[in-house]
Amino acid sequence: MAIIAIPATMTFKPGDIVQHFKREMLSDEERATNKYLYEIVGLATHSETREPMMVYRPLYDDGGMYVRPLEMFLSEVDHEKYPDVKQKYRFEKVLVISVEEMRAADKYTIENGTPSKELMRRAAQGIYDAVDPDWNDKKTLVVCGSGNNGGDGYALAEILKSQGHDVTLIRTSEKFSEDGEYYYNRCKSLGVNEVGVGDCIYTGYDIIVDCILGTGFSGTPRDDIAAIIEKINEAGEDGTFVVSADINSGMNGNTGEAEIAVKGDLTVSIGYYKYGLFRGRSGELIGKLVNVDIGITLNQD
Repeated sequence: MAIIAIPATMTFKPGDIVQHFKREMLSDEERATNKYLYEIVGLATHSETREPMMVYRPLYDDGGMYVRPLEMFLSEVDHEKYPDVKQKYRFEKVLVISVEEMRAADKYTIENGTPSKELMRRAAQGIYDAVDPDWNDKKTLVVCGSGNNGGDGYALAEILKSQGHDVTLIRTSEKFSEDGEYYYNRCKSLGVNEVGVGDCIYTGYDIIVDCILGTGFSGTPRDDIAAIIEKINEAGEDGTFVVSADINSGMNGNTGEAEIAVKGDLTVSIGYYKYGLFRGRSGELIGKLVNVDIGITLNQD
């Protein structure tokens, strides 16, 4: 039996997200989808030849399951045939982390000199840039929860107001995170419009930004939040463009599962992709997916 030498950088485990080299050849619009992204299922052995096989599933179209000889899976790109492709191997891992790893990276970055308020501002700027210039001449509703996901929404509303856009806030809770309260107060000082959570007609806006529940959420949203999620989804069905900050509210950041969640047109992942953005109900709930780098450092220790 042939021995396959596996490069140290090419070790895979079940659950890893990988991309095929042809993803480099997609347009920017296509790269905002899961085209040519796959999740590793594991290794198998051909029942007759005993050849090792890689089992993996596509994260686009109708899913299913693929099997490819391991040697082929690990092979290098034919750069004579594809001279413009930079990826070395046919399949390479995408950097995707767990919610717990993201939380630790946030903490590590803050402890090493980047203020948490600055990270929140960068997150908001990343969301703004991901949608720009589509904010122009649009009415935007930013729906904010009580945690740092809501804080990203307040910081975004400040940016929108300072750029002259028509923006309205809704608070789903009277509570704030420390940084969220800071940006909420900045919004109020700029005169950002705010409506009561029970008074809003969600279908009156061109864009709704979902900043209610973050990647750390799991379980079932409480009834009042579930009702807001349903109203956002109804607005989306009527043509409102729905943007979710970091993850669609209601989704589990590790598993992608959700009992009720926002169905969005664009999800702007913050810092690093999280596993839940590719698993569970992600294909159903996430339209386009982009990630914005805000300078968060992974602790390699």
